[in-house]
Amino acid sequence: MPEVVQPEPIPQHLMTVALDFLRANGWPSPRRIDVEAVELDFEHEHVPWTCYLEARERERQVIFYSTLKDPVPRDRMPQLLEFVARANDGLAIGNFEIDVDHGELRFKTSVDLNNAELSEGLLGGLTSVNVATINVYLPGIRAVADGMPPAEAIAMVESAGE
Repeated sequence: MPEVVQPEPIPQHLMTVALDFLRANGWPSPRRIDVEAVELDFEHEHVPWTCYLEARERERQVIFYSTLKDPVPRDRMPQLLEFVARANDGLAIGNFEIDVDHGELRFKTSVDLNNAELSEGLLGGLTSVNVATINVYLPGIRAVADGMPPAEAIAMVESAGE
């Protein structure tokens, strides 16, 4: 008897799953940047930022960024770099990044799916940890931009959560 060959399952389209998740969970309407990325406007405590969701189909990775709309003041760049280094120390999930050429400050969370399926639970964790972390550290970022020493700003935001 000939062997029955089962067809390979059709790979899940990551961006479709991500867009369905965003719509179902009340996120602002995303704008398509390209085939692998969308952006969404967000605001907290009157501070606007932009979120980006990138779905890398070939690599099976999903990346979520929160980016402050206002660039880091050039004259405060060294202090904000120190703040970011201090903030990243001890973060279990995600990291802050600064584009030193353009002053863009962002927080990134990501997941490498390998052979796993993208689920609402994974997307929920990816986005909620990201936005929650930005919310915790945003007062410190603003304080350092306004002249507070980085160590003092980190102590302020990290003790506020205790």
